[in-house]
Amino acid sequence: MLDLMDHVGAIHEFSRRHRPDWMDRDEAFQHVFAYCWGRRHHYNSERGAPTTWLGYEAQSALYKARRAHGAQKRSATVLSLEQLPRSLAAPTYFDRHAVMDLQRAVQRLSARERTVLFLRYWHGLTRRAVGKVLGLSQSQISRIEQAALKRLRRVLEVPAGE
Repeated sequence: MLDLMDHVGAIHEFSRRHRPDWMDRDEAFQHVFAYCWGRRHHYNSERGAPTTWLGYEAQSALYKARRAHGAQKRSATVLSLEQLPRSLAAPTYFDRHAVMDLQRAVQRLSARERTVLFLRYWHGLTRRAVGKVLGLSQSQISRIEQAALKRLRRVLEVPAGE
C-alpha cells in the first residue's frame, strides 16, 4: 500500500497545477488528498512510479470535482449524511438536524480551516502530520484548529467548556 505522507509534495503540486479556477488551493489539495487516500490500496508498484499514479489520480479527482461543480454549481467539500461513519448511519430526527447544522457551520469556515479539521478529525492525523501535509508548523495548525473550533462553537452556540 502506498504511503501518501511520503508524497505530500507531489499531491500538492498536482492539485495546484490542475485545480479548476473556482477552487482555491487548499480546497483542491484537500479534495485530491482525500480521493487518493481512499484509493491508495489500488496502487500497484509493478505498474509504475508512485508519482505517475498520483498524477492520474489527481487528474481524476479534479475531473470529478469539475463535473460535480457543473451539476451542483458549488463545490462538494462538505460531507453528506451518506458519507458519515456507520455509527451515525441511522441518526434520530434530532441527530439528523444537528448534523445538518454542523454541515452548515462547517461550510462557513475557510477552506484552510476545513482542510485542517478534515485531516485532524476525519482522517485522524496528528497536528504534526497535518502540518507536514499543508507545509505549516505544528503551532500554526494548532492555532488554525482552535480558531475553527471556536468559530464552530460560536455558530452552533455551544459553551466553550463543553
